[in-house]
Amino acid sequence: MMCLAIGTYLSVYPFFLMLPIALLLRSVDTDETVKDKASGIEALFGFKCLGTFGFWLCMLLYLSWSLNGDWTFVEETYVWVAKFSDLTPNIGIFWYFFTEVFDRFIPYFLFVMHLHPVIYIIPIYLRLAHRPQAYACALIGIFSLFQAYPSFGDFGFFLSMLAIHPKTIMTIKNRYIYVIGLGAATCMLPVMWFLWLFPASGNANFYYNQTLVYQMFSSQIINAFVGATMKRDKDVDKYRASFLKNNEKTNVEARQ
Repeated sequence: MMCLAIGTYLSVYPFFLMLPIALLLRSVDTDETVKDKASGIEALFGFKCLGTFGFWLCMLLYLSWSLNGDWTFVEETYVWVAKFSDLTPNIGIFWYFFTEVFDRFIPYFLFVMHLHPVIYIIPIYLRLAHRPQAYACALIGIFSLFQAYPSFGDFGFFLSMLAIHPKTIMTIKNRYIYVIGLGAATCMLPVMWFLWLFPASGNANFYYNQTLVYQMFSSQIINAFVGATMKRDKDVDKYRASFLKNNEKTNVEARQ
């Protein structure tokens, strides 16, 4: 939880990884007596995780306050991201949208677009609660893609997290197409940036078009990973049921 607090201190989005990390820590406990008292113990464990996280986060904020002398750093870091006051083009979808929208609609669309990645937390939890590592990996991909100021490093971290699920990756269909498309969009982004800003032979639409291509292939990779994870779980359940059925049949025949 200390590492999660440090991540949240640096960027707000790691806070939403608390649920999968808590599930992962909870899955380490294999004590059967704990499972018999699941409801009370899990509630206590959740409060313990939340308390530990809050303690370390408060300590980090206090250190910032003591070094800065006031709380203005909150406005310049966390609130600044929420307001999205810097419209500098990046690989996200916020900047182009808010250059076109009317000023009176900005608060509403800011709320909607900040809420957008958050709404995936519960649906993916319902599907992948028993797979906390895959759950965390999916959330990392979603927030790295749909945050206000994304970067290649954020999504690169998600791609590196996929390496801990090699069997799931091998079941993804069209994975080579996704990789080629993502690589092509990644290479074309700086090209369109250069054509737009330096020789002026392009415009913002050229760059934003490649941004949409990058976002499309990235979201397809996330979607394919979640789908492949659920499909693999179903295949494992079918194999386990078939194995138990055959084992039971063998035992019956042996008794006869």
